[in-house]
Amino acid sequence: MLMKQVLNILFVFTFYFMTCQVRAQSTVSKDSILVHQMHQLKGFLSLSDAQEQSWLILERQQQKTMDSVTQLHLSLEDRNKWLTGNIQKHSHQVKSILSEDQWKKYTAMLESRRQEFLKHAADKNIKVTEIQKGN
Repeated sequence: MLMKQVLNILFVFTFYFMTCQVRAQSTVSKDSILVHQMHQLKGFLSLSDAQEQSWLILERQQQKTMDSVTQLHLSLEDRNKWLTGNIQKHSHQVKSILSEDQWKKYTAMLESRRQEFLKHAADKNIKVTEIQKGN
């Protein structure tokens, strides 16, 4: 009887451990998604390797900055000001990495995605509040 209980407990622990392992292996990190997105942008915008690496470093920094906003405990108005300033700064940094033609193509892509999102939100009766964009 005791042996059967020990085997049941071992089975439960083994199952739990295997489940944890599968979840850990199937989780995709933010960084791997970011790297994949940058690789797609490299092809779309014909980026050089140096441009891709510079932009990837910038995006990693931006991701950390945006993740930190939740720890600032800002009022809604101050949060909007902080986000607006941060987005404008980031936009200026991205623009400095790209050529003029790449920048035009990139901003056209962003505007197209923005319009698609706003249309989808309107179709679903979702209210959207936009933050000022930087150029």
